[in-house]
Amino acid sequence: MLKLGASGGGGHLLDSHWPFAEQAGFRMVAVYDLKPDHVKTELKGRRLSGEEITWVTSMRELLRQDLDAVLITSPDKEHPAQLAAAIEAGVSVLVDKPAAIDATGLRTVRNAIAHRGSRVVVSSCHPRRFDPPYQALRKRLNRLIARYGALVHIEMDFSYPTPRKAWKATRSLLLDHFIHELDFMRWLLDEPLIGAKRLQDTFDHYCVSGTIGIDSPVTFTCMGTRRLKKRGTYPETVKLRFTEGTCEINTKTGVMRMWRHATPENVRTEVTGGTDYDLRFIFLMQDFAASVKRGEEGYLNPVDILANTEAAVALATTGHYNL
Repeated sequence: MLKLGASGGGGHLLDSHWPFAEQAGFRMVAVYDLKPDHVKTELKGRRLSGEEITWVTSMRELLRQDLDAVLITSPDKEHPAQLAAAIEAGVSVLVDKPAAIDATGLRTVRNAIAHRGSRVVVSSCHPRRFDPPYQALRKRLNRLIARYGALVHIEMDFSYPTPRKAWKATRSLLLDHFIHELDFMRWLLDEPLIGAKRLQDTFDHYCVSGTIGIDSPVTFTCMGTRRLKKRGTYPETVKLRFTEGTCEINTKTGVMRMWRHATPENVRTEVTGGTDYDLRFIFLMQDFAASVKRGEEGYLNPVDILANTEAAVALATTGHYNL
C-alpha cells in the first residue's frame, strides 16, 4: 500500500478522497489540519478510521513523515505554497482545484512544477473525465460530427444548492468552477482556449463566454448558479451545437437527446448512464495511485493544471483571457 498524507481535513477530503483511498491502493497515515479534534469527529460520522493516523501541526511536519504522496485539500489560498513544499520535498501530490487564486500564487505553482523531480507526479481533481455522461460525449463526438456537421458551439450549465457555509459567500464561483468546464472542453476537443470574457462572477452565479480551438474555432458559453433550495442534487447539462443538429445531455440522468435543425420534432434518445460521484472518485484515486507507482503522469498533467488555472485566474481577476 502507498502511504498517503493530507493537508486539510474538510468535506472534500472526507467525502471524495479518503473513502476511496484504500480501494485505490493508498493507506492514509498522516493528516495536517488546524482542528484535528473536529476532523476526528467527522471521521466517526462517516465510519472512517483515524486511529492509526499521525496528526501533525504544520505542512512542514506533514512532509517529514514517510509519505509516497500527499493530498492538498486545504483552503484555496494555501494551495500554491503547499504544492511547492510537497514538490520540493520530492513527494507526489494531488492538489484540489484551483491550484492558485491569483497571479502571485500562479507564479509559485508554475515555478514549482518547472523544477519538480523526474518521478514526482503532480495531479489535480477533475473527476468529470471519469464520469459516464462526459465520457459518452467524448466517445461519440466524431460520430456526432459525421451525422450533424461541424461542431460550432458548446453550452455548459449547472445548478447547485445554495452554500450553507459562510466562507463560500465570499468565494468566486468562476474561480471555483470554470476550471472544471474548461478542463472538459479542452479534453473533449484536445484544443487550447483561445480567448474568453467574464460576463458574471459572484459567489452564486458565474458566466463566461469564449472561443476554444485554433484550426476550427468553437465558441462556448459556460454558466452556473448556486441557488437551489433542495439539497443533495447537482443537475448539469451540456449542449453541443453542430451546423445541422444539436446534442444535449442531462448528466444527472444520463439521457442524451439529439435532433436535426431541419426536423426538430424528430428527437433521437440514448441513455449513457448518469453521474456516479463515488465511481468517478474511485477512478480518480486509482489513477493517482497508479501514476505514483510508475512515477509518471496520469490522466491529468502539469500542462493541463497550468492551462486551466491560468485562464481561471485571469478571468476572475481581470475579466478576460487571451492565449
